[in-house]
Amino acid sequence: MSKHLENVHNSEFDVQRVLMYPKGSQERRKAWGMLLNEGDFEHNVKVVRAGNIQNIIPKYRSKKRGADTYVACPYCKGMYGSKLLHLHVKSCPQNVARAVQTRGGALKQGRLLMPVPKNISEAFYKTFLSNMKKDNILRRVMNDDLILRFGERMYYKRDLEEHTADHISGRMRELARLVECLREDTQMRI
Repeated sequence: MSKHLENVHNSEFDVQRVLMYPKGSQERRKAWGMLLNEGDFEHNVKVVRAGNIQNIIPKYRSKKRGADTYVACPYCKGMYGSKLLHLHVKSCPQNVARAVQTRGGALKQGRLLMPVPKNISEAFYKTFLSNMKKDNILRRVMNDDLILRFGERMYYKRDLEEHTADHISGRMRELARLVECLREDTQMRI
């Protein structure tokens, strides 16, 4: 990829900045890596906005991991599996302060880097949905407009006390489990 960028895109500012480093140096290698991560991150943001998450470009692809389990590193913006992100953050070359974050902290920051889905307000997404456990129940919540509207209505109706965030996300998860059980029940009857 570096040869392509060097030959085809050598007039762009970012590529010129990388080309100033001596060939084969550690700084040049790191700069190429950062430039590739930035490009992949921009692509991933476009893909998420379009709703086709199967085309996400992760740093390391796994056959066991679904496309929706990848999260962006808050430092280098590379896409890593949600279970491995906290390990990467500890050794990330862009994590200059070497601030070791808790597993949930890096996950939340990485999720907030990605765009907010169109049918959800940004405040509601940051307060509730980015904190929820990413599993089948959350997928059901994100794909059901009625459950999302219910959660947003509760969010705007109540004054936000400490227990309200857990209460609202818990109620949305209950509704998603109910919908899942009802769908399984109707499929069994057919």
